[in-house]
Amino acid sequence: MNRTRRTARTAIGLCCLAISVLALGWLVGRYIPGEPREPLAAAHDSGGGAKYYGSLLEADEIVDVDAGTVYAVDALTFGKKYRTGESGLARMTDAERQNVTAEESWEFDYPNLEFSVVGAKAVSMDAFKEWYPHFAAVEQRALDSTRPTARPEARVILVEATVTNTGAEAAALPDPLLWSGDIAGADDRLLNGKPCNRDLIVELYGEPSDEFVSYTVLDSWNVIEAGETQTRTYPYVVCRGDLASSASLDDLDLANYCLAFSDYDPATIYRFWLA
Repeated sequence: MNRTRRTARTAIGLCCLAISVLALGWLVGRYIPGEPREPLAAAHDSGGGAKYYGSLLEADEIVDVDAGTVYAVDALTFGKKYRTGESGLARMTDAERQNVTAEESWEFDYPNLEFSVVGAKAVSMDAFKEWYPHFAAVEQRALDSTRPTARPEARVILVEATVTNTGAEAAALPDPLLWSGDIAGADDRLLNGKPCNRDLIVELYGEPSDEFVSYTVLDSWNVIEAGETQTRTYPYVVCRGDLASSASLDDLDLANYCLAFSDYDPATIYRFWLA
């Protein structure tokens, strides 16, 4: 995506935000009534062996936000409702349908938040191990206990962002996905992208344990109190096989990458660009 397109999208997004504030509600990107929509989830196998997930529901609106810009992302809507679809409901009995739609997880909103990318860097896996020798030791122990396998050539992308919970209650906020047009299978559907690497999350936010060599991530690791602002590091691993062009890993351009949040109602993607 070139800078001109991103700038235009940013302007559109800001205009929509101003209009929605005046109207006391978000009215951006509502879909056309009567258009058939089947928001199911599909898993994609990347060339590096990792899986990322994308909805089959295409975004009605994409809001692009430049690096360093603080942007309000209000009440992202998620839930089983958007993974089930009308066809899934039709296959249920009346009792099953009543029970599932009554669950809290059927449809829910994350709290309002303000988000801003304040820094990003791409390093080799070896460089990450030098910064976090504990991670290198844990990985080596795992390799020693199994048949050695070659690690795919990869880059670690570390994104630093500020997050403010502007809601009224403490909450675990959603982690953004790493998105780029350089990644194979990239499109404008909801939840398209690579999730945070869990092994690196454990290293960055895990707690030491006397019983285990590896760290443990507490359930509250990503909880933010109401009104609180945190600076977080989001880690991602991009393998050569993940990319549409294998040569692009050698000269990875962070300006082509962003952190993406998806909202199912209205169907919107917020892309916070890294550079």
